[in-house]
Amino acid sequence: MLATWWRKPLWTPDDVDACWATSPFGTLLVCGHGVDALDLPVEVFDHLDATMPETLRTYPSIALPRERRIVLTSGTSAVLHDVMLPPECRWLAGARWVPLPPTLVSRSVSATWANPPDGQLRLPEPDVLVEAIVADYKQGHFMPKGDPGTAKARV
Repeated sequence: MLATWWRKPLWTPDDVDACWATSPFGTLLVCGHGVDALDLPVEVFDHLDATMPETLRTYPSIALPRERRIVLTSGTSAVLHDVMLPPECRWLAGARWVPLPPTLVSRSVSATWANPPDGQLRLPEPDVLVEAIVADYKQGHFMPKGDPGTAKARV
């Protein structure tokens, strides 16, 4: 069925279920045009969520394997992408993609919504997030693994 999916429309829910069962396709969000994303260790995400005036849990975020969270942000300039982030924190921007749930990210694990969009798709301002991440890291509030300064964003 998959070899001809683009030629033959799937008309019924059963057709779609049969197609999905043999090879689930995910949805990828391409970043860099109005939407960017920050890939963070869960401890950084949890710390920001607890300390920011407007909690991160009010914005869409994606849970990935290995204790990672992706926070979708409004689009930003390349200047902000060049800010040195703490280890293991990185921008997903400039035509990089984010797997939207329920996309499989490995053979047995899929991305899930840590906080699903509420229908309005409000996104946090990236400069506020970056400022909070860098300030909290410099103050020693969290210590992700890795060497300091190794997480400069690649655009």
